[in-house]
Amino acid sequence: MAVVFRYATRRYLERTVDNVVTCDARDSELSDVNDADQLTASAATYTLYAGSRILVDAVAATGLGPPATYTIPAATLPATEGLSTRLQERWALTIGGVVHTLTRSASLVRFVPRQVITDTDVIAGHTTLRQLLDADEGDFSRQRAEAWVWVVKQLESKGRRPELVLDSSDLREAHIARTRFELFRDYANSTVSDQRYAKLADKYELGAQHSIDTMPLDYDSDGDGFDDDGDATTAAAVIVPNRPPCWG
Repeated sequence: MAVVFRYATRRYLERTVDNVVTCDARDSELSDVNDADQLTASAATYTLYAGSRILVDAVAATGLGPPATYTIPAATLPATEGLSTRLQERWALTIGGVVHTLTRSASLVRFVPRQVITDTDVIAGHTTLRQLLDADEGDFSRQRAEAWVWVVKQLESKGRRPELVLDSSDLREAHIARTRFELFRDYANSTVSDQRYAKLADKYELGAQHSIDTMPLDYDSDGDGFDDDGDATTAAAVIVPNRPPCWG
């Protein structure tokens, strides 16, 4: 069994609040990836590094799940803890009598980047989308989540840090368009004879890319919590030199 830590983006942690973190462990040799395939650990510990410092030292998980869960107390990340993109989680999960160490990069941020749209925004102008909802899904949360990952990855690929976008509504149009792309692509794949959905998927894929490339952003380039120069920027690519951190 090859155990992997399934996640899409780095973890974002906030200071002075309880942070609930989870570890979605999967067997990478299984082809099915629904929630029933999550692995249950018989024991689990959580460690959080900030460079060479240990902020949480192999503490027993709050719950074994699945997924395994731990709540980082607010006092562990006080207001005096410096913001950083160089944190690392280490989970030690005992599965089938074997201890598996799983890691995930994390950031300690002032503002956690969050979605600002709901299904109501997605179906606006496309009310028939409700009729196309999969029978085993109660809403479009899966597609919205996939689209949000795309938005985050687009920002990162252009040298922008999602947590430094001061107003998440700046990303709203890109998120809506990408969610509609996810939906219409699924429909197009299931109805090959009907090209309407394929055309709509192409339209919203291009629309999402245009929006993320050109939308002015209220961006906190120096991380002080304020829009520094009062002028909006875009997600245009910049070069950010980076040196990998050393954990432990």
